[in-house]
Amino acid sequence: MVFVLYPWLSLATTSGNGVLAFILAWVASPIIFPILAFMLEAGRVEDGGRGTSLREVVKNVFDTKIQAKSFVYGDTIILPFAFFIAADKWSQMSFKGELMIGWFIAGWIVGIAAGFGFHFIIDKPGYKKLGHIASLDSPTKLFHDFVTYPVLFGGLFYAFFPLLFATGLNLHTILILAAVAFWGYLGIKVDGGNAKELVPWGHPHYDWKEYGIKKKRVS
Repeated sequence: MVFVLYPWLSLATTSGNGVLAFILAWVASPIIFPILAFMLEAGRVEDGGRGTSLREVVKNVFDTKIQAKSFVYGDTIILPFAFFIAADKWSQMSFKGELMIGWFIAGWIVGIAAGFGFHFIIDKPGYKKLGHIASLDSPTKLFHDFVTYPVLFGGLFYAFFPLLFATGLNLHTILILAAVAFWGYLGIKVDGGNAKELVPWGHPHYDWKEYGIKKKRVS
């Protein structure tokens, strides 16, 4: 999925198609995420699942009381907005739509590194300490860390830095930086402060041998 979404989102943005870039950013997280949750993590909430109906699962996925604010607001509004703004600026560029192979590879590496770093370095110690190591391998957690992060981080890196070097600081690049900074604030300050109470952020304990949630929440 990364091999499709990353280049598609990156090229849509640098081609100046803001609407498509916004939609693809949604596909990379708030569209596929709840579908996976319903398909693989549905179950009674009291048993550790996300709900038994699609409505209950969607409500669980976007519940600001248990979910990371950087996900609920970042993945659905802030980062798609950043891609839309980047695409608008790219629509004004003479070399829009050209494949910048060096930047493309760099974005790919940065995106994958971000996903692995978030999963293993930032999140794993906390999940393990709080007894939620089984949630670290839930389908939605794996999807978000190894698909969403590479696609959004890599795509934004590819779209933003060539733009910054070509045009410098202007309204568009400042808005993108502000959006990413706000997203970072939500993740580091807000979510970081709530981690002890809210980890694993709604990700159920999952057993891949049984392809289902673990009813007993054990580490």
